[in-house]
Amino acid sequence: IFIFIFSISLVESATFFENVTDDWTAGKFVNTIHDTENITSANNTNYSAHSVNFDGTNDYLLRGADLTGLVDGKKGTTSFWFKFNGGDGDEMTFYTGASGSGLMVRRDSTTNKWYVNGWRSGDGNFFQIRSNTAYTADGKWHHFLASWDTGTSANHLFIDDADDEAAGTSTSDLEIMYSQSNHGVGGQTAGGNKIDADLVDFYLSMAEYIDISSEANRRKFIDENKKPVDLGADGSTPTGTAPIVYLKGPSDGLLNFTVNFGTGGNFTETGALTKATNSPSNVSIVNLGNFTSQIFDATKKATWNNLSWSEVSPTNTNLTITARSCDDSACSGETFSDNLTNEGSLSGIISNNRYFQYKVEFLSDNPNFTSYLEDVTLEYTKMIIQKFVFKNSTSDNIWITNLGEIYFDNNDFIKVDSTLKEWQFYIDDTIAFCINSTGGFENTQC
Repeated sequence: IFIFIFSISLVESATFFENVTDDWTAGKFVNTIHDTENITSANNTNYSAHSVNFDGTNDYLLRGADLTGLVDGKKGTTSFWFKFNGGDGDEMTFYTGASGSGLMVRRDSTTNKWYVNGWRSGDGNFFQIRSNTAYTADGKWHHFLASWDTGTSANHLFIDDADDEAAGTSTSDLEIMYSQSNHGVGGQTAGGNKIDADLVDFYLSMAEYIDISSEANRRKFIDENKKPVDLGADGSTPTGTAPIVYLKGPSDGLLNFTVNFGTGGNFTETGALTKATNSPSNVSIVNLGNFTSQIFDATKKATWNNLSWSEVSPTNTNLTITARSCDDSACSGETFSDNLTNEGSLSGIISNNRYFQYKVEFLSDNPNFTSYLEDVTLEYTKMIIQKFVFKNSTSDNIWITNLGEIYFDNNDFIKVDSTLKEWQFYIDDTIAFCINSTGGFENTQC
């Protein structure tokens, strides 16, 4: 007696299209920050600053007039985040009054050190703070925080939460001529000394002095992990009063750095500012939440071929997709795969079971918005036989069955006791192959 064991695999192509554009009810959505249904509007108490890039060639901002309500004075505080991208040894003006008059915050061309200068007609630059440390294009974010009161000779400069004020600060009990016919950010008002740097959360008060030698006061501008903090919608959180200049950056996903959320009026842009490649809040993106799809039933065991999807991913956002194939409708025992490649093959990554499920992780450096998943397409094949017939040379229709869809895989075999001479195997009334008594296969009728 010869026992022949063979398996049959006929395939039916199919596509499963799961549209999740606006319908999260198709599966289970889990937001790891808040229990809400729409991750794109999830809120978070952790502040995320979004920076802009000044290219060093074309980009700077002008007020075009005096700042609204600005008067000369002795006090001031400024805070901002910067990252130099080039221009070592170049003079770079981060803030100035008209033609270098009034107040100026700059990086010096000779020393690459920071300077804060206060100017008054007839007295010149009578006030000056400078840094001990030189700052160049090191690819790192830094925090600048300075405050002064020329009436009391109180002056401070902290960079990255560390005291960096050089000895020999010069000052006199005079008012700085803050009020000017124009004001510039990112360059001189005439267009010179442009900055080649990323910038965000530019805060400037020309009316209030904050004693930043106090750690508690510094925490109003930089947290204990040396990350940005939320200064409020108008910058009033640190003191209760909005500063005259507060430029926040594109935190709403739009490039609106010319909008002054302080009290002094908006700026206009020369050049074309762009979003910076990263943020001092989260230089690396983090997982904000996930979406787990419904479990798809292929009705039979299937071969899962490939998975593709469409997404919209703003700067500094991303999404990853994993998948699993399950042998029960609850996917009770299977784990998700590693991250998949869009339009990539699933062969060898997940098993060929009846049920399928995918999971999406949303990554971003901004808790206010993420990538947007538009659709997911799964391509698969399943092994189907509509009708099969066994015949042999001595008796017709030894076995005929018409049981609808019957499928086979490596765990499901047809066993044939070949004591008779020859067997013919038909699929849907068309002969597929034969088995002879010696165990050989033929592709034509016996």
